[in-house]
Amino acid sequence: MSNGLKGIFELQRVFSKYFNVKNNMSLEDKEKHTKDYILALLDECHEVLRETNWKHWKTTKKPVDIDRVKEEIIDIFIFLIDLCIVWDIDDKELIDIANKKIKNNFDRYYHANTKK
Repeated sequence: MSNGLKGIFELQRVFSKYFNVKNNMSLEDKEKHTKDYILALLDECHEVLRETNWKHWKTTKKPVDIDRVKEEIIDIFIFLIDLCIVWDIDDKELIDIANKKIKNNFDRYYHANTKK
């Protein structure tokens, strides 16, 4: 098993073939997989919430199993990798786009808050 983001992409690319995710998919196939993965992502996001005490109106708190929270977050991450694979985004492009997006968000926030 490889380490790092590249290794994660490689392993998930192999696993995704079991779900008919392959190179050169039609736009229609990409849209179908996108819908399926987005629905899975939404469910995984709800699972993270279910593991926490997110309901501010509840007075009783349950113990939070941090390992379960982490596991659900990783499930979200894996479905995000699946979406990247469907749309031909590799590990390097993901990092490049994320860095640009983070910089843009930071710049926008910084400039908005320095004008006050």
